[in-house]
Amino acid sequence: MPKTRAWKLAAVVLWAVAQATPARAQGSALDLMRAASEVYTQQVHGVVSYRAIADQEISAPLYQRKVHSVSYIVSKDGKPVRSLLARLIINGKEASRQEMKDEEERNNQGFQSAFKPPYDPRYTEDYSFELEPGSPHTVRFKARKVDSNHGNGTVQFDGENRVVEVRYVPAAMPDHANSGTVTIQKGETSAGLYGTRLLHLNFQGSMGFIHGNLVMDQHCERYQRFPSVEDAIAARNNEIASRP
Repeated sequence: MPKTRAWKLAAVVLWAVAQATPARAQGSALDLMRAASEVYTQQVHGVVSYRAIADQEISAPLYQRKVHSVSYIVSKDGKPVRSLLARLIINGKEASRQEMKDEEERNNQGFQSAFKPPYDPRYTEDYSFELEPGSPHTVRFKARKVDSNHGNGTVQFDGENRVVEVRYVPAAMPDHANSGTVTIQKGETSAGLYGTRLLHLNFQGSMGFIHGNLVMDQHCERYQRFPSVEDAIAARNNEIASRP
C-alpha cells in the first residue's frame, strides 16, 4: 500500500476512534445509571418513614441563628409526602406551638423543590451523563432543566450499583443564595433498608448588602416500612405525642 494511502487510512481510523470514545463513555455512564435506577426503585418502593435530626446555622454580620430540629419524614416510592415536626429549638430555646406549626408548614411546602436525583428512573431523562475519569463507579451528571429540583454534580456507586454518595450544585439556587453545594451520603439503615444517612448543605447568599452563610447537617435514622401513608403518619404522631 502506498505511504500516502496508509497515512490517510490511519488518519480516518484515529478520527473514528476519537468520535466514538465520547459516545461509548456516555453509553457506559448511562448504562450504569440505569442499572442503579433499578436498584434504587427496589429500595424505595412503598411507604417508608424515618427520623431526621437536623442542625442548621445561619451566620451573617451581627446576626446568628441556630436551629435544632427533630422530624419524621414519610415518603412513598422515594418521594417525600409528609414531614411531622417533633421538636424545634431556636437559639437554645424551645420553640412555641406557633413556631412549630409554621416550621412544619414550611418543611412540607419545601417538598415542592425537593431534589429529583438522576438515579430515580422518573428523572433520568432530565440529565446527561459521563463517567468520571479513572473512577468506574462514579458518574458525572448535568441537568437539562434549570430549576431548584435538578442539579449538576457526581454520584458514586458501590459494586452492587447502590448509591453511596451524591455531590451536586443546584441548577437554580434557592432564594437569596448565590452559591452552594449539597452532599448526600447513603448506606445501610435499620430494618434492612438502604437510604440516606447524612444530608449536608452549605450555601452562601445575600440580602441587599448583607452577606451570610447557611450550613446544615441532617442525620437520618430509624427507617421503617409501613402499609400506607396514613399508617405511617398515625404511628409517628403517636411517637411525638408520647415524647416527654
